[in-house]
Amino acid sequence: MYKESKRNPSWNGVDMEATTAIAIARRALQIPEGVPVEAVRVRLLEGPAQAYFLIAFRSTENTTLACVSDDSGELQSSVRSAKDVSALTVPAERARGLAALGPNARLELVWKPCRASLSMLYPIWEVSEGVRAVYVDQQGVVWKELEPKRPGG
Repeated sequence: MYKESKRNPSWNGVDMEATTAIAIARRALQIPEGVPVEAVRVRLLEGPAQAYFLIAFRSTENTTLACVSDDSGELQSSVRSAKDVSALTVPAERARGLAALGPNARLELVWKPCRASLSMLYPIWEVSEGVRAVYVDQQGVVWKELEPKRPGG
């Protein structure tokens, strides 16, 4: 089962559906049909691309995580783990609770290289209410801002 983006455009080189991203990753990584899969859309906070799909193929032997660009349809990153992992270790409602901005706070998965996450495989929840926003990483740590990673730190 996968979580499809709320948008439902046909892919034309600019936007794509989760099903298209899954097919691209499945083909590139030679993942057989029938392997359970989940996919979420992640908005990039910097760089030329606008978004990507984080996809998790979960077989009985391992989990393969992959990132497929929403703009180009290219496989950008992947990793295979012997562990049974999910694309997201912190679900949306847990992130909302950790952020403590209230039950109506808006949630969106985002990413940029920062102290909270150096890998596209670990997106960050942006939780916002009005003009206030906080970030929750996949370890459940709440960040007031996404600080750049500094040498040695």
